[in-house]
Amino acid sequence: MRWQLRVVMGAAGAALLLPGAGASASAESLDEEQLRTALLDHMDFPEDWARDSAQAEAQRGIGVPAPQEANCKALFDGGTDTAASTAFARSFSGPFVRTTAAAHGGEGAAEAALEDYRRTAEACNSFAIVEGEGHGPTEINVTYNGGGAEEPSLNDSAADEVAAVRFQREPESAEAPEVVAEAAMVRVGEHTVLVAQVGRDDAGTGDLQPMLERAVEKLHAVQEGRTPEPPEDLDGTDL
Repeated sequence: MRWQLRVVMGAAGAALLLPGAGASASAESLDEEQLRTALLDHMDFPEDWARDSAQAEAQRGIGVPAPQEANCKALFDGGTDTAASTAFARSFSGPFVRTTAAAHGGEGAAEAALEDYRRTAEACNSFAIVEGEGHGPTEINVTYNGGGAEEPSLNDSAADEVAAVRFQREPESAEAPEVVAEAAMVRVGEHTVLVAQVGRDDAGTGDLQPMLERAVEKLHAVQEGRTPEPPEDLDGTDL
């Protein structure tokens, strides 16, 4: 199985600068509890989605990719800064989403974190993971390479900048579905939020952009000392 990768950046090789983005940051970094408040939750997804867990992922043997190579590791988990993370799944076979919010102790440090993410994406030309049903004999090595992507515009959001990656796995046969894995890190002042997903390249997997916009909206609210309001559709947004 082969995957393809492309790093999405703005003009002149920089992270995409978002129209209408502000440069405001909270006076103090958010703690873990506040970061968890900023994460996507079950109300942000359609009602057929549910929270995912590391145990369930281990039993399935599939989920959002977790590269072990040092130059690829942070693409889907956002790195090791103070962070909170949660995951969701629509079915046993996907799609799967993971969202991570992090505090960096200052706007300059957050800018550096996003730059590190961009460099990681540029350096990670390929990585391999193991997929299969749990830890049984059906496990196979999956290699990621190459790519193509659409850049998230996030117009009128509170975000300052974003960098994104997208992977496509070549189907094993003409009948096999095309599968995509993508992620984007967004900076909001001195904090970042990462949203990553993997699933079939169809309407069931949906668009990463609404998830990013909702994640940015919630993070910005928490930075301002507000509790994020639930989406208008109480059964979940149309992601």
